[in-house]
Amino acid sequence: MKRGKISESVLKRTVIKEIQYKNKTVKKGAAAGGDGAVFATDDRDMASSVSAYTGEIIMSGRRAFAGAVNSLAAMGAEPFAVQVCVLMPESTKESMLRAFMIELHNMGKDIGVQIAGGHTETAAGIERPVVTVTSYGFVERLSYGKLYNGKDCQEPDNEYDIVMIGDTGLEGTAVLAVENEEELHKRFTGAYIDKAKAYIKELVIVREAAAAATHGMKAMHDTSKGGVFGALWELGENLKCGMEINLRSIPIRQETVELCEYFDLNPYFINSLGGMLVVTEDGEGLAGKIRNMGKTAAVIGRTDRGHQRTIVNNDEKRYLEPPKSGKAEELIEKRI
Repeated sequence: MKRGKISESVLKRTVIKEIQYKNKTVKKGAAAGGDGAVFATDDRDMASSVSAYTGEIIMSGRRAFAGAVNSLAAMGAEPFAVQVCVLMPESTKESMLRAFMIELHNMGKDIGVQIAGGHTETAAGIERPVVTVTSYGFVERLSYGKLYNGKDCQEPDNEYDIVMIGDTGLEGTAVLAVENEEELHKRFTGAYIDKAKAYIKELVIVREAAAAATHGMKAMHDTSKGGVFGALWELGENLKCGMEINLRSIPIRQETVELCEYFDLNPYFINSLGGMLVVTEDGEGLAGKIRNMGKTAAVIGRTDRGHQRTIVNNDEKRYLEPPKSGKAEELIEKRI
C-alpha cells in the first residue's frame, strides 16, 4: 500500500468490515471519517480517540497530542486525560526524551488535560520515533446526539453555513519548514522559516471547538490528514449531504501558499491539524465569536440536500473526491 492515510475504500473493506462484533457499552465505534469512539457510562458518555505520528520526536508528539484532543473536541467532548506511547530508536538521548515529555506536559496543562499513563521504550528496527496518543473525555448525551444526526441537513429547504476555524495547512507548513530547513535557506530568510516552523504550536483547537458547540452547531469535524478537502468530504459523508465551498473563503496563510508552491504541493491536501469545520445556522455569528478569541474563522460555504460536493473558484468548479492514500496528503510525508 502507498504511504500515508489509507483510502476510504480500503478502510471500509479491509479494516471496518473485519471488526463487526459489537457490545452494548460501545455506543459509537469504528467508522470512515469518524473522529473517535463513544462508550456508555452511568451518568454520561465517555469518548476516546487515538492519533499517531512518526518523525522528529517533539514535533511528532505535538501532532499526535493535537490530533487526539482535537478529534474529541470535534465530537463535542471535553478531554481530560491522554495516554502516550512512544517507540524510539536506540540512538535517542535521554535529554531528548525529557524535552519531549515536558512539551506534552505543557500542552496538556494549558487545556486541563493530564498525561495519565502510557508506554515508553527503545526498540530495534525503529529508525525514527513513533508517537501514539490516546485521548479521553466526557460528552453529554444530548449534545452528542446532535453531532452525528445528519437528518437536519437532509430535510427540505434546510441549508446551513459551514465555518472553518483556523487556517488550512498549518501542520503541513510547519513540517515542511522543520524538515527542509537547510534547503529552504537557499530561498527564504531565517525569520520567514522560523515563522512557518512556529505554526506547530497552533495545532490544538479545543477551546474554539467548545465555543462552537454552544452556537447552534449541527456538526463538527477537525481537519488533519488529508487536509481541508479530505475533511470536507468526510463531513459530507457523515451528514449524508452535499455542499458548495468557496475556495477563496478558506483561510490560508502566505507562508503556506509559498512553501507549497516551492514544493509543488496543493495546500488544501496537506496535513492540516489546527483547523475545525463547523456546520451551524449562524455562520457569521460563530466566525465573529471565534475571531474575538484570537483565532481565524470564516464562513466557507453551505450544505445542501444534494449529493454533489463542489469547490467553486470564481467561474471554475471542481468536485470533491474521497481522500486517497498518498494523494490526500500530497506525499508531504515522503519528504521527512
